[in-house]
Amino acid sequence: MKKQLFILAVLSIALFSCKSNNDVETLVTVKLNPSFISLNEGSNEPMKVKGDGLMKMNSATAADSVIYAIQVYENDAPSYYGLFNDVSKMQLALTTSKTYKFKVSAYKIGTGKGLNAVVDTAGTNYFLPTKTPLKNKFIKGDALKDIDLASSIGMNIAAKAYPEVDAFYATKTLTLDKGTTSVDFTLLRMGFGINFTVDALTSGNMEIYLGNDTIRLNSAKTSAYTVRQFATSTNTFTNINTSAATFGDSITITAKWTSTSGTTVTAAGKYKFLRNYQKTINIQLNTTTNGFNFEGWGTIADIDGNIYHTVTIGTQTWMVENLKTTKYNDGTTIPNVTAANSWQPLTTPAYCWGNNDIANKDVYGALYNWYAASNSKLAPTGWHVATSTEWNTLLSYLGGSSVAGSKLKESGTTHWKAPNTGTNETGFTALPSGQRIENGVYNLDGTLGIWWTSSASGSLGTYVNMGYSTAAATPATYYKYDGFAVRCIRD
Repeated sequence: MKKQLFILAVLSIALFSCKSNNDVETLVTVKLNPSFISLNEGSNEPMKVKGDGLMKMNSATAADSVIYAIQVYENDAPSYYGLFNDVSKMQLALTTSKTYKFKVSAYKIGTGKGLNAVVDTAGTNYFLPTKTPLKNKFIKGDALKDIDLASSIGMNIAAKAYPEVDAFYATKTLTLDKGTTSVDFTLLRMGFGINFTVDALTSGNMEIYLGNDTIRLNSAKTSAYTVRQFATSTNTFTNINTSAATFGDSITITAKWTSTSGTTVTAAGKYKFLRNYQKTINIQLNTTTNGFNFEGWGTIADIDGNIYHTVTIGTQTWMVENLKTTKYNDGTTIPNVTAANSWQPLTTPAYCWGNNDIANKDVYGALYNWYAASNSKLAPTGWHVATSTEWNTLLSYLGGSSVAGSKLKESGTTHWKAPNTGTNETGFTALPSGQRIENGVYNLDGTLGIWWTSSASGSLGTYVNMGYSTAAATPATYYKYDGFAVRCIRD
């Protein structure tokens, strides 16, 4: 755990006593408040910056320094740009009755192809990759307008070292009224941290890939910590900053172990990280069987590339998320039926998204009619839609249908309506995915979760129902044209 270090940088606006058309230049203090403190497991706190972030950058301290890039728009026109590591020199005069927009970025300097700093033979500091001179003063105009510097911190740089690289960002707009004395910024991190550890890496080499980046481990180095920025190629700093702490990118992580004899074993997963979030991923290696896995990160992918986590309950291994595939595992497309009057007459497979809104896909999965749920090719290879017998085995293992619902449901009221009885002690994380009933109308109000089985009872399909205010998980039957969620179980 790195110790907490607070940095308070003060930008002072110099006062010049001149007046023009009732406008005056006035003194304004702008406070930058990045708390560069240790990033704890599962926390939402910014990362520690080593060394004194206020020190002047030179060849001895560059790796521990922080650079502040500030761009100022006056009445929406680029007006000033400054690049500082000495905040005592951040001085500028602004005029009342004008609107100013500030864009502020803070960067921790690295040593590779990411953020870097060099000093030329004349003693001038430069900021890479653009070799922008570090002037410690504001420059008039927009000559240095691109303070996002996205190209310098992207994840997909072909070759780079692995320094701790961190970036923070904030924007602020204000009309400078007479008497305004201060403007406060809270800088938000643009990424997340990952700590990799490998058990039993006594021989061979491990390579971990994030995008085009590679982390190399061996018996002498069995752990690595890295900070990664969100993909600025698709998400600008402004968009990420606006999304606050809820923003997340799905990142594919692939690990490959090569034994001393040349045998290679590969595993991969796709994970989602929130801003400021740190996760430790433990890779368990078995050099006897030439295999390994990500501890606690067991995943399976469907033919569409959707990633599902897994959980073992008793003797069964289930998917933690509802199925969301739009194709059978042989590549055949499942019809997406959106029209209400077309849903009930169906006697053939179909799916839809809750409320016909694809935004519900990632949380609730798809709603399938029983004709799709009972198709043996709906689940990924090696998996199948759970039968009524398999659901009954699960409920019995958890103490019976009268109490199993609470143990299976997600806890809290993020998705379930209050009072939700869920404890989620199994990790099954059942959600109120609702249903699409016979007239094509949806019920997605947080009160109900229903899952088709692949079994039938005469002309009816069998399902399992959970409600928000009850502990039960109740098996029942209904018409096959209804739209319910689906959970898959390992073969």
